[in-house]
Amino acid sequence: MSQIVLLRHAHSSANKKGILSGRSEGVALSEKGATQAQELIERLSQVSFSAIRVSPMQRCGETINPWLSLQKKSIAKVTLIESAITEVDFGSWTGKKLSQLSLKKEWKVVQQKPEDMVFPNGESLQQLQSRALDAVAALASMRGTGPKLMVTHADVIKAILSGLLSSGLRDFQKFSVDPASFSIIDFNKKASRIITVNNSHSNLRDLLAN
Repeated sequence: MSQIVLLRHAHSSANKKGILSGRSEGVALSEKGATQAQELIERLSQVSFSAIRVSPMQRCGETINPWLSLQKKSIAKVTLIESAITEVDFGSWTGKKLSQLSLKKEWKVVQQKPEDMVFPNGESLQQLQSRALDAVAALASMRGTGPKLMVTHADVIKAILSGLLSSGLRDFQKFSVDPASFSIIDFNKKASRIITVNNSHSNLRDLLAN
């Protein structure tokens, strides 16, 4: 059994503007997000990870780098950029205001039948879930006694949690995943348990001890 911590990136400039940034380059943390990243130094203290995987998007790196910069050099050997946990390819929706997108007929598909959603000129939510669950399984299979960390995005985490319930994507929209929140799972090929969802305030060492 592997304990995997799913960390959503901190509040970004796109979150502040209400924009679906997707894989747009240059999306940094907002001032609020920078504060959250600093707070993660304490929230992640006294936890030793056996492996760390980080989405290639800038906002994910900026979320974990303040903590990483204070760790021993050995942590760099177990920290890798992982493309399989990058943000959804929203295609032609990328960079659009959420207030505008919510008026589209496809928005109801995202909210009510996410398993049927294919973003125009982008990927489907089923493709997202497949790559995200594969990434979790690969991380869980790695040797190491300590917990493992993924720094990724809200929709990636929601897709993983929904998949572990064996509900496909039917429960995708039932999860809230706030910026800089922890969700924790025990995972292996035979059995999976969701331990914590969307914790934005606690120290991780206390959550792992429960």
